Amino acid sequence: MLLSITIQGDSQLVINQFQGSWKINNVHLRNLCDEALELRNSLRSFRIQYIPREYNTEADAQANRAINLRDGQVEEDRL
Repeated sequence: MLLSITIQGDSQLVINQFQGSWKINNVHLRNLCDEALELRNSLRSFRIQYIPREYNTEADAQANRAINLRDGQVEEDRL
């Protein structure tokens, strides 16, 4: 099954590097980008969009929480 995906990010640098507008100097990041581009090519449709950080505060907070998790650790929100 082919998927459609929309990626939203608050890093203009990463978005532009992924789209090929800006050069990637770091070899490790270049390899990760190449891997992501291969995955993109296996999708039915793909869209990437820049979201300014001031409109992305909740996602930014969630990402910062995730950074502090150990490998395999899951944290659930309690409602």
